[in-house]
Amino acid sequence: MYQEHGLALVRAVDESIISWLNHKTSIILGTDALEKHGPEITAAISEVAANARESLTELALGDVDAPMSGPLERIRQAMGPVHAALDGAGAPRPSRDRLDSQMRPDDIYGLGPYTFLDLGESVHEAGITWGAAKAYVHTQRRRS
Repeated sequence: MYQEHGLALVRAVDESIISWLNHKTSIILGTDALEKHGPEITAAISEVAANARESLTELALGDVDAPMSGPLERIRQAMGPVHAALDGAGAPRPSRDRLDSQMRPDDIYGLGPYTFLDLGESVHEAGITWGAAKAYVHTQRRRS
């Protein structure tokens, strides 16, 4: 049951991450730069989606008690190719407050996501369900 919910989260992220990143990068770059650097950005977004899928699948299929980072952290860690593509396109780096810079030093363009809901309602629901399933399995193991 736990793994099924984890894989549902993987599917939900996979279905939303490309459109979400297309939206985020279009805001950061603007129309002219996006047209000029579209192939590089598209390739980077595809790479992020594949990296996130692989990392989230590892998490979903892993043991509940294995010390692993959470799904949002794994998605944020996969963002490197988009950051590099934005740098290559000369995207302006947004100003960030001190706390955000300290907590997420590698997220130079503020891509996040900070919550499951950033990626959409289906990801939010899948993430909450996965978290509840994980908590249930963890609690059941402690009772034994």
